[in-house]
Amino acid sequence: MRGMEVEQVLLVIAAGGALWNGWQIARLSGRVDALESTMQTVLTLLAGRAPESTNRPSPQS
Repeated sequence: MRGMEVEQVLLVIAAGGALWNGWQIARLSGRVDALESTMQTVLTLLAGRAPESTNRPSPQS
């Protein structure tokens, strides 16, 4: 009977660990999504300004 109790405790611990890992992965995914969004915004802004900066005469001229 004692072996069954130990197995149940181990299953609960394993389930808790799986839940914790899933939560950490979800947090990381949210951070990656936010970073991707920020990078996309910055690159879009840079791409929109690139022709403007190439048309300007250089300050050394």
